Amino acid sequence: MTIDSIEIVYLTCLFVLPGFIVDSFVNAFCPPNRRSEAIHFLYFLLYSIINFALLSWAYSLIWHYKDENLTIFILIALAITLLSATILGIIIGIFKSKELIRIIFNKLHLNIKSSIPTAWDFFFSHQGSMFVIITLQDDSKIYGLYGENSFTSTEPDERDIYLEKIYDIDEQNNWVENEYSLGIHILQNQIKTIEFLQGDFKNGKQ
Repeated sequence: MTIDSIEIVYLTCLFVLPGFIVDSFVNAFCPPNRRSEAIHFLYFLLYSIINFALLSWAYSLIWHYKDENLTIFILIALAITLLSATILGIIIGIFKSKELIRIIFNKLHLNIKSSIPTAWDFFFSHQGSMFVIITLQDDSKIYGLYGENSFTSTEPDERDIYLEKIYDIDEQNNWVENEYSLGIHILQNQIKTIEFLQGDFKNGKQ
C-alpha cells in the first residue's frame, strides 16, 4: 500500500464515513426533508467535520501508529470513527426528534419552523399505541389498533399504514376484535381522515 492510498483511507474515515453514519442515525430518529444529492452530500460533510472537530484529539493520539503499525492504526481509527459517529448521530437524532433546538429558540422568542417535514411524521414519531378510526375515500370506516406491531411509512410518496388489529362495531357500539384478522394495510390514496383515540390497549378495549 502506498502513502497516497493510506491517506485516502484515512481521509475517508475522517470526512465521508462519519457523515454517513451520523445521517443514518439522525434519519432513524426523525424522517428527513427532501434533499438534492448535492445537499445530501453537504450534510454528510458537515456531520463529518463536526465529528472530526470533537474527536481531533483522539485521531492525533494515534497518528504515530501510521508508521509503526499500519494495520493497528487503521483499526483504531475505524473504531474511533464508528463509535464517535454513532454517539453523535444518536445525540443529534434525539435533539431533532424532540425539537429541542426549536423549543429553546421559541423560549427566546425566535420562532423557527419545525425540522419534521409533515404532520404525519410528527404525530407517528411521538405517539405510542392508540386506537384509530380511518375514514376511506368512499366514506367507509375502518376501526383498528395502531400498536407496537403496526407501521407507518416515512417515505414522502408512500404514506401507507399497517394496523395490527381490526375491530367490528356491535349493536351497543362496542369495539369487537376480529379474531381472524392479521391486520390491514391501507394505502395513502385510500385515506380521507384518521381519528386517534385513547383506550385500554392491554385488553383491547376502546
